[in-house]
Amino acid sequence: MWRRVLMVGCLGVPWGTSLASAPTDCMDSCAVLKSEAARLACFDQELERRKTASPNRVCTVPAPTAATAPAPASASAPALATATRPPRPQPISAQVVAIANESPGIVTITLDNGQVWEQTETRAGFRVLLHHGVTIAPGVFGSYLLTTDDHRTARVRRIR
Repeated sequence: MWRRVLMVGCLGVPWGTSLASAPTDCMDSCAVLKSEAARLACFDQELERRKTASPNRVCTVPAPTAATAPAPASASAPALATATRPPRPQPISAQVVAIANESPGIVTITLDNGQVWEQTETRAGFRVLLHHGVTIAPGVFGSYLLTTDDHRTARVRRIR
């Protein structure tokens, strides 16, 4: 038992030492630059160096200067951070003008505003009556819930 512990301990020392003293990757050095232009130039330079250089290359990452200082947030913010989300759909209240049974427990509902919705899940006791009111409201993850006048709900998707 002690031999195994001693052997593992001896093998671990040189391995840990070599990892600790190994230089970091040049790409990692480029990634920490704050300026987009300096970071891009560094990445381009490193890729060219990797195509032609020997494995014993040396990183030449420029030191942070005024040129590599972070730009104001409005100038360097990505487009996704500044993009506005589309408005959340509002609930729709309408009257049922047509009902079609697609399969057992699944119906297609046509509303008075011309929209056609299909039930996506079977629900025990769920029924929609002709000329009765329904409300369709957004649910989670892009789903929609149809609620009847008697407070029964089912998930639906819009067909038209």
